[in-house]
Amino acid sequence: MPSPDAVEAFLERQHERARSGTGWSSAICEARTGAGRGQIGLWPLGQGRASVGYWVAPSSRRRGLATAALECLSRWAIEELGLARLELYVEPWNTGSLRAAVTAGYEREGLMRSFREVDGRRRDMFLLARLRPPGVPVG
Repeated sequence: MPSPDAVEAFLERQHERARSGTGWSSAICEARTGAGRGQIGLWPLGQGRASVGYWVAPSSRRRGLATAALECLSRWAIEELGLARLELYVEPWNTGSLRAAVTAGYEREGLMRSFREVDGRRRDMFLLARLRPPGVPVG
């Protein structure tokens, strides 16, 4: 469990990203209770692209929360921000995250070997992407 100071610093970083346009981070909440269950974010990469990341607390997984949040964020990014391509990276063992991404319209494009350092070790990641469909109006 992070300390209150670490949580405060995380929240301030998210507010600064939104103010500067370098990213948007939102809580994933349970519709019925409003309780926070995870986080989802969007980080622009330039040239009409952005990276998406998300997590859901272990006790709240397998309930469709990640899929719903990912679908909502993706529609907003494509239809309102006008982005043409959204990318996300998932470790190959993370079948729940892969399932959520595919259900939300992402397609697996390939394996990025030794792509990212996680907990001090280089990790392979699947690259998944969702594209703006032809004819979808922007803004």
